[in-house]
Amino acid sequence: MNVAIYCSSHGLGHLTRCLEVGEGLIALGHSVTIVTKLGNCQILGECCTETMTMAVGGRGQQDGVAPNVLRIRDVVADAGARQRDVFSVDVEETMHAYQHFYENADDICERERAWLIDNQTHVVVSDVVPFALRAAEMAGIPSCCLSNFTWDYIYSSFGEGVRERYSEMLMHLEQELYSRASVYLRLPGACPCLPQLEEVAIDIPMIARRSRKGCREVRERLGLDDAHRVCLVMLGGHRLSGVGNFSAHDIILPDGWICIMTPSIWRDMSEDGSTRVPEHVRVIPDADAYMPDIIECSDVVLGKVGFGTVGECLSSKTPLVYVKRENFAEEEHLIRLLDSHQSGFEISKESFVSGDWRFVGDVVATLNPIQISAHGARVAAELIAQVSRVYRIRYTFRKVCGTVPSDDIRHLCFGLVAQLNRQECGGDDASGLFNYKDNIYINRAPGRLDVFGGIADYSWSWALEVPTSEATFVATQFQTTGDVPRDDNILIRIISPSPDTAARSSSFVSIPLSEIVSWTDQGMLFLPRSYDFANLRRRLKRNPPESWIAYIVGAFVVLAEKKMAFLPKNVGSIAILVKSTVPEGAGVSSSAALEVASLVSIAAALGICFEKHEVPLLAQRIENVIVGVSCGLMDMVASYLGMANSLLSLRCSDPVQIFGQIKIPDNLRIWGVYSGVRHCTGSSRYTSVRIGAFMGKKIIQTDGSGPPIQALTDLTPTEFEEKYMHLIPDTILGTDFLSRYHSHDDPATKIDLDVVYEVKHATCHPIYENSRVKRFTEFIKDPQKSSNRLQCELMGELMYESHQSYSNCGLGSSETDLLVNLARNIGPSQGIFGAKISGGGCGGTVCILTTNDSRAEASIQRIRQEYQQETGIQTYLFRASSGGSRTFGTAIVTLQ
Repeated sequence: MNVAIYCSSHGLGHLTRCLEVGEGLIALGHSVTIVTKLGNCQILGECCTETMTMAVGGRGQQDGVAPNVLRIRDVVADAGARQRDVFSVDVEETMHAYQHFYENADDICERERAWLIDNQTHVVVSDVVPFALRAAEMAGIPSCCLSNFTWDYIYSSFGEGVRERYSEMLMHLEQELYSRASVYLRLPGACPCLPQLEEVAIDIPMIARRSRKGCREVRERLGLDDAHRVCLVMLGGHRLSGVGNFSAHDIILPDGWICIMTPSIWRDMSEDGSTRVPEHVRVIPDADAYMPDIIECSDVVLGKVGFGTVGECLSSKTPLVYVKRENFAEEEHLIRLLDSHQSGFEISKESFVSGDWRFVGDVVATLNPIQISAHGARVAAELIAQVSRVYRIRYTFRKVCGTVPSDDIRHLCFGLVAQLNRQECGGDDASGLFNYKDNIYINRAPGRLDVFGGIADYSWSWALEVPTSEATFVATQFQTTGDVPRDDNILIRIISPSPDTAARSSSFVSIPLSEIVSWTDQGMLFLPRSYDFANLRRRLKRNPPESWIAYIVGAFVVLAEKKMAFLPKNVGSIAILVKSTVPEGAGVSSSAALEVASLVSIAAALGICFEKHEVPLLAQRIENVIVGVSCGLMDMVASYLGMANSLLSLRCSDPVQIFGQIKIPDNLRIWGVYSGVRHCTGSSRYTSVRIGAFMGKKIIQTDGSGPPIQALTDLTPTEFEEKYMHLIPDTILGTDFLSRYHSHDDPATKIDLDVVYEVKHATCHPIYENSRVKRFTEFIKDPQKSSNRLQCELMGELMYESHQSYSNCGLGSSETDLLVNLARNIGPSQGIFGAKISGGGCGGTVCILTTNDSRAEASIQRIRQEYQQETGIQTYLFRASSGGSRTFGTAIVTLQ
């Protein structure tokens, strides 16, 4: 197999990890060409092992070149970032350099497409080179993005002016280049990425070069004895020029310490070209400058934060003392990785150039580095080989309802097979989950941003929901066993690679189908009359790391209960793969996305069809009865029926009323900012507010003199204030309420006798929220009103009122309050109209209404930065939307 690895010429870290992956591929018998600007041939030469030689130029194995030859093609692959000096980026020069690539993008992609075909390339690996991904797609071959960041993230962090001036270029970089990757091999310390990459992301271990010589041999060659402590100055191949005017003779270290540096750094630090090396300094001969060996036997490394340096320090348990760089957003994520391994210590640039480095002794005494596993090159090489094989796997495909884009199917097939062919998944062997005989039924359901409605859904409020681009994929295969009859030992095997944001830890779970449902000799699923839902809930919660499967296996229960479901003949096992990019605990309905996608996927495998709004109702029953959470219907409806770039307008009544889709005006944009504080719909505060609302309704129905109501939202605020507000107590004790009213008429919750319920706020919220939703809808539906700044500010005020009402109910949090206040302080002059907590409250995500321009995007980034500075919490940004489960339909894939 011929592999082309496109390597950014930005820094040493890109080159070293590409060479490590290239070595791994060569060890597997593949032919590798690295496409990069040659620059320093010595770096290339020193990284080649005894079993790998280097050739500049050349083609694939068809030319008679041995497969263990690493070929180098000398081409400037990308613009990268232009350094002003080792610690700062020249923003304007960087953007001008990328503009040149952008203006010639079509020619570059066509040139590379032709080369890939001429080279008979089977798979492209892009170490953050964006044009390689587009060229691979044009050539009809798969591609892997291998990185810990993408350039759109780096460039977007340069500031408001840059984002505004180069918005078209950045959009092209995101949507036309990086989104073309077949698979994203994500390295540790990664920056946030595009949703399109998140959907095909596979997390891999650290890639770092390994030492080749023992410490004793290295120390002897450097003239060091065992008593010497070593401080290695390492700048990732950069020079010191422009940083400051100081000399190697100015360096002050603790007694017994030696400073080691490369010849290039020595030349920059020598006085007036002096060749006299101070006694406490050692200059590494060029021939011996293999840095992993030096790092391995050093006590501390002094320099900058770059991926290569960080990886090699972590893999050798050597602390890194660093100076922060300016304008390079990758750094904060790598620093977080260092901190999590107790291996990083920050100093100022002034401390560095002073030469007084006596602090290194304290650093070594203070830090206790934790070693990181660094076998990512081997894992990456195996996955790259598998991606090529996946691309060549033949499959048949058809869709049922919906519209499934071909790109989604391509991503799905890569995600299914590449993920499963890994050797391990959560500690369990996950290879071979799907067979090559039976159909695989796939559905995709997104999360949702709750713009309005939220906790008023169970009071039949109007609501406005927008689906996220983050989504959950569920693939189901009923696996038949030839002539073997079906028996009671049908095992459900579920695999769900766990994202970093997940609270769960178990990725592989199996459970016998017989523990969930029963079936007749003809295979019809049913629930016995004595079926104990509470016992099933206890069974599924017995092992907390595995309790997440309730959202999936609950589909079997509700289908057996509510539909005519028959097992396929001779089924022996059931395989289910879940892959989600919806952050868990963010208050954007990750549970609804999982329930809807599972329900539709499993039902399709059972041959079940649904009525128009039946899926959300069944998904809600899974949540209420199987999972045991008293949520409303709104989330499931949004995940199933939502459409991209539109607000789903509905009333969460029984039956649910769908008013249609409202296209978000072109001049407006809706964002979601996850506070980093996990939301839980099953929390006691949420349940208490729900109970309070039902208590208020029961009091009105019993003591009120007006016409009967079915839900609190049957009342307008005026009607409530004039006729009923005086009836509602501020609070009431559970036992006092039951003694007077006997029941609150909510089968999903149970009143605690000893709890004092905040009835007035809980009753007021849905009544006033329903009014706010209607007014907001009136504004956003009318093109004249939604384009008027004053009207947009009124829409924003409705959001602020809703947020305050959440807080009155006790469902706010200091973190979400901070995000809303930051948005309010920035205000309409900078594109921010309004903000409110989303969904069930108690943390989670804040929804923000803005203008649709780069000014507003800069304001969003400012909110995130100021929030992180004040709380130390990194946010997640929901920035796009997508169609719901019904829009996607069901993909039926058979591997061959």
